Amino acid sequence: MTLYRVHMDEAATPGTGSTARPIPEHILDGYRKTLNAFVVRARRVEAHSLLADVEQFVVWVHGSARLEITPEKGEMLFDVPPEEAFESLAARVRPLLLEQDGLHHARVLAAIGAFSRGDDEVTRAREVLQRAWDRATGAEALGFLVGEARDGAELIADVTLAHGWLYGDLVHAKPNVPEAVMQTSLNQRYIASVLIYGQAAMAAVGTLNVVRRAAKKGLVELSDAAVNSPVTVPTPLTMPLVAARIGPRDQLSGYGSGPPTAP
Repeated sequence: MTLYRVHMDEAATPGTGSTARPIPEHILDGYRKTLNAFVVRARRVEAHSLLADVEQFVVWVHGSARLEITPEKGEMLFDVPPEEAFESLAARVRPLLLEQDGLHHARVLAAIGAFSRGDDEVTRAREVLQRAWDRATGAEALGFLVGEARDGAELIADVTLAHGWLYGDLVHAKPNVPEAVMQTSLNQRYIASVLIYGQAAMAAVGTLNVVRRAAKKGLVELSDAAVNSPVTVPTPLTMPLVAARIGPRDQLSGYGSGPPTAP
């Protein structure tokens, strides 16, 4: 885990060119595999239906809201994507946020840095991407906090609320989430998740485009499978039929191990 962080720091220095210490080939090979795997994952994010209208998506993830006040009440109205659709987008981007995952965004940025040494354009783009990922992971505050309406009440940051939605409302029955987070409303947690995981989705697509640019400039070679393999399932789904067998279940024990034989 320490190797790629060391090389990430070295690769971040623009204009180093041939004076930089060479990165061992086996390290570069690992980075190349990382970028190929990342391209496939990021293309799945890019292909998500919520990103078909990029302008609308930007409105959602930047926290579009308006205040409405009447003599009876005051309300904040938030423009958010449908939760069911956003759940699948969050699932697609989640591996890029897991530190134990081989596609964690820090390793992807390290790989970009390793192959872009001496290229000022890609190096500058990588620095912009780093800030984008910092915003998406809460390293830079997005400014969304929730707390009780009393002095001294604990404030819960958007990234913590977003994790509460992901791990408490979406994927786990017994989440390892602070009690204060789960005492907030589902609406509050979901608004935060749109900010956090929406920013992550945008950062993923931005990173994908920088990898594409690096490949176009000949800095790194991407496999044909990474660039062109299907990343979504079409509907209706069709598959070639090689063989089929129809009959009582007790007569189908060998099905799948080879072509069917005539009875």
